[in-house]
Parts: sequence; structure tokens; C-alpha cells
Amino acid sequence: MFKIDKENRKIIITDEVSRKVIEIREGEALNRKFLEGTQDKYKCILKLIEVDIVDPKTGEKTGNKETKAFAQRENNEGWLMEFVEEEYNYA
Repeated sequence: MFKIDKENRKIIITDEVSRKVIEIREGEALNRKFLEGTQDKYKCILKLIEVDIVDPKTGEKTGNKETKAFAQRENNEGWLMEFVEEEYNYA
């Protein structure tokens, strides 16, 4: 489980079993898991972005914003994938 610290521009991950706390700051490397045999291996960094909140019933923007965590491929600002904790390794 992770939470976003907007003020300090980082995410805080708490391992539910060990209770270990890991902090990753915006711009720091993410250790992506790749399936065995994956040819296209790449490095990602953490990016926090303000996004519009969309009403799930109407599909329309509410006028409010929230901060979300994304993985950004290194050296490719246009490549973003929403951060999913289970897709990364943590020491």
C-alpha cells in the first residue's frame, strides 16, 4: 500500500507484512519487474502529476484535481504509466 506526499513530492510505501517503510522521491529510479524473456527492458523514474478528477458515472471532469503517481520512462517524457505498486521491486 502506498500514499502520496504531495508537499514533499514523494510516495511512501508500507510493506503490509514486515511493516517496512520505503520512500521514493519524484525523479528517483523505480525498479520495474519484467517477465522472464522480456526483450524491451527500460528504466523508469517516479513522476507525480496533478490530474483532473472524472466523475465515474458521467465521465465528465468535476473541476477538481488530484495528484497521482506515474512511472516515466527514462529519457522519454511522453511515456507515462500509472504507478502500480505490485509491478516494482523494493529493497
